[in-house]
Amino acid sequence: MSAAARRFAAELERRFALPVHLVDERFSSLEASAALKAHRASGQRRRRVQRADIDSAAAAVILGAAGSRARRRGRPVGECDD
Repeated sequence: MSAAARRFAAELERRFALPVHLVDERFSSLEASAALKAHRASGQRRRRVQRADIDSAAAAVILGAAGSRARRRGRPVGECDD
């Protein structure tokens, strides 16, 4: 993760007094892309997969992973301390 991203996260945490969780999202885009392309190949999706579709699906992958992590720890989704 870049130093600029870490500084931005620290500033958000300071400014809003809320925890900020950093996530390595490199593989979420690959997972999302593969899932969307599989849906298209199976006929569940008609139009071509576009970058915005992949970004949206990748965000869902990241949020789903955070929710799963929080549930495993027995915490509310917003309290996923890593």
